[in-house]
Amino acid sequence: QEDYDHILSEFASLDESGDNKLSRSEFDNASELPEFLGMSHDDISHLFDKIDVDHNNFIDFNEFMAYMARRKDHYSLPIQVSPEKKRLEKNMHLLGFQLCRTDNGRVGVEGDGNCQFYSISWQLFSTTNRHMEVRSKIIEHLRGPA
Repeated sequence: QEDYDHILSEFASLDESGDNKLSRSEFDNASELPEFLGMSHDDISHLFDKIDVDHNNFIDFNEFMAYMARRKDHYSLPIQVSPEKKRLEKNMHLLGFQLCRTDNGRVGVEGDGNCQFYSISWQLFSTTNRHMEVRSKIIEHLRGPA
């Protein structure tokens, strides 16, 4: 339900006329949505043609929903990474958070799925190199006595 609501709100934010369909000019604003941030006009135009499956020069909600449901790119496009990082850094600063410099001056920890273990290792031992030891102890604790 949350994903549906998110997609519906994105569609509604583009539907300036409120007619429950997106014209090509309305869809040009898609480059302002986080999913399409930084896409060129040509890319947006190509995307419009791809989503408009009945080729009537409008994208209705069903076409939009079908496209969004088929998307497999849950990762940011390369062009989106820098603006997203800047927005994240700004929000973290506003909230009073600060990323520490870990081993070898790295800002934060590696984002490879072990970030919680790296972070705990850094907090306990001032190094991320002991993350496997931390992970092992946590798993041992979670499994309980044999």
